[in-house]
Amino acid sequence: MEVLVSVFLISIGLVAAVSLISSDLARVIGNRDQAIAGLLAQEGTELVTNIRDSAVRNGELSFFNSLFPESSSDNCIIDPLFVSAGVNLYCVGGDVESFYYSSDQGYYHDLTPLDDAKKTKFKRKISVDYSPLGDALTATSMKVTSMVIWGNSSFPSTTGECNTSTKCTYVETILTGWKD
Repeated sequence: MEVLVSVFLISIGLVAAVSLISSDLARVIGNRDQAIAGLLAQEGTELVTNIRDSAVRNGELSFFNSLFPESSSDNCIIDPLFVSAGVNLYCVGGDVESFYYSSDQGYYHDLTPLDDAKKTKFKRKISVDYSPLGDALTATSMKVTSMVIWGNSSFPSTTGECNTSTKCTYVETILTGWKD
C-alpha cells in the first residue's frame, strides 16, 4: 500500500513538472516571436528612411521620386531585389506576402523566396501617409507605420488593435522632407 501511495505522489509531481516546463516553453517561444516581430517592424521604418535618404543623395525629391508611391498608400512591402538604391517600397492592393528567411544569406526578406529561403510565420506591411494633402509632390512630411503580425493572425484595421494578444506589433515614425 505504501508503494502505491509513493508511486501516486511521484506521478502527480512529474505531471506537474512536465506541465510547468511545457507552459514555460510556450511562453519563451511567444516572447521570441514578439521580439523578432518588433525588430522587423523597426527595420521597416529604417528601410523607408533609407529609401528617402538614398533618393535625396541621388538628387531627387525626398518623397516625390521613383522609389515611393505617388500618394498615401497602405499594404506596402520592401522589395530588396529592386536595383536602384538597393530597395524599393512596393505597394500592392491585395494581401501582404509572408516573410522568408534565407539561411545562406542570414536575413529575413519580403516578396518571393530566394533559392533556399524558407517561409516564416511573420508578415509585415508598411503604410505611408503624406502630409499635407496625401500626395508625394506637395508633401513636407510622411508618417510611416510598419506593422508585423505572426502566427495565423491578420492585420488589424487600426494600430490601436495591434497588441501581443492579437500577435501584432508596430512602429511609427514621422519623416520630414529635406533638401526639397
